Formats: sequence, C-alpha cells, structure tokens
Amino acid sequence: MEEIESDEDPEVVPPPLKEVIKMCHILEEYSMVVCTDGALKFVQALHEYQGHLQRMSWEGEKQTMLDTFLGL
Repeated sequence: MEEIESDEDPEVVPPPLKEVIKMCHILEEYSMVVCTDGALKFVQALHEYQGHLQRMSWEGEKQTMLDTFLGL
C-alpha cells in the first residue's frame, strides 16, 4: 500500500486559553519542587504570561457577551 504524502502540515489547533492557564499553574508548582535554581525568574515570567492569557480570555468573553447581547 502506498502512502500519500501531503506538502501541507496538519493544522495545529491551540488548546483553550483556560487550559493553558491551568498548565501554567501546574508548571509553577512543579518548577519550585523540582529545582529552585532559576525558578524565581521562571515563575515571574509565568505570572506575566498568565496575566496576558487572562486578559485575552476576558476580552474574548466580553466580545462574545456583547455579540450575543446585540444579536450579532
């Protein structure tokens, strides 16, 4: 049987923002347990990233609510 190769890469679907935020929490917890060297910088960067994801999530929810409310 011959396989058909495609020049296109399969589309990568990102996980929901809330799932990524949960993953950040898990990374934060385990990073402090596994190795404390450099963990503070890593956790600070994670917090900044989580804040960015939270803002994206809130903006998406606000937009959805307005669209639903206005019947768009």
